[in-house]
Parts: sequence; C-alpha cells; structure tokens
Amino acid sequence: MADPLLAPAALGDLRAAIDAFTANAVLGLLGPVGQSALDRGDLLGAERVVAGDDGALATLVRLFLLGLPISESAARSALAPLDPADAPSLFAIADGTVRARVEVRPYAEDSGPPWWVVSDFGSDVRPGPLAGDHVLGIGAASLNLAQLTVRAPVGRALDVGTGCGVQALHLSRHADSVTATDVCARSAAGIDRWKEPNCLEAT
Repeated sequence: MADPLLAPAALGDLRAAIDAFTANAVLGLLGPVGQSALDRGDLLGAERVVAGDDGALATLVRLFLLGLPISESAARSALAPLDPADAPSLFAIADGTVRARVEVRPYAEDSGPPWWVVSDFGSDVRPGPLAGDHVLGIGAASLNLAQLTVRAPVGRALDVGTGCGVQALHLSRHADSVTATDVCARSAAGIDRWKEPNCLEAT
C-alpha cells in the first residue's frame, strides 16, 4: 500500500480549509448553468462563472475542480491553515503559482455530512495520455452504480477495485465496516480511516 497523501497534521489542516467547500456551496456559487458546464467537462464555461471572484470558494473551485494555476498568495489564503508548501503530494508550486496535482471534489448524499473524493484530473484538465496508475474520478457509471445498489443494513462490505472510493463512502452509510481494495496503490493512498460513523479500511 502506498503512503498516505498527507500526514495526519496536514490532513487536519486541509479538512479545516475545505470545510465550506461542499457540493451545495459549489452549486450555489456556479448556479445550474455553471454546474452543468462543469459536469459535462466544459471547463471554460465553468471558469467564466467564477471569473473575477477572488473569494476562497471560487479559488478552491479553480484549484481543485478546474485544475487552474493560482497565485501563491491566493492559495495560502484559501487553504489556511494549510500551507501548500507543506503538502507537495497535493500541490505543485512554481513561478509564484500553485497548481493542484489531484482533483478534490466535494460530494454528498441527500442527507449526512459532506464528503470529498480525491482522484486524478482527467485529460480534459491535463491533456495527454493517462498514466498507468491513473485514478478515475466520479463519473456517470459511478453515479449509476451508486443509485442501483441495494442499501440494506449489513455488518461488513467489500469494495473491490475501489478507485476513488466513492462506492465505499456510500457503503459506509449502511455497513458496520467497509474494506476498500484496489490493485492500484495510489487508490488506497487517497483513503483514510473513517471512524464516525463507520470504519473504512483501505488495502
């Protein structure tokens, strides 16, 4: 299994920084038109919606969803208390700008606390061939599977080929414990242990 993306202290700082970076907040910022553009991969359309907005939420959208470079000062302000220099696995810093290495997408069910799903950016954001250990994000197939899965309460659940872990997150709502496994070590590296309400273990 690969090492976690962040040390516990940095993970706590990131969690505090993105507390307001939720699916509902992003929808409120982008509106139906901007969210639709983002969902269909029209990054320029989504970018136009946040153009001129220097707020923390708009900065996080540019950084984590659109994959755009932003100034170091804007990144430090939006990510406080996390310093992007302390998280080289998440951020590339060069020429006074910060760029996210991975996508961090807010996600949620109709009820319950928010989630953040970590994956690699797609070729629409980072052009070129995908790496052999590329971790896919949430797509239409993932959403369809989540909707089709029976949600009966169970003691234990196994997610084979977890990828970005979105199915394991859904399973955690109705399973006492969940084991998420993948041959790609980078998939497991993006998953931490969830202690409330259930334990999600990556292998």
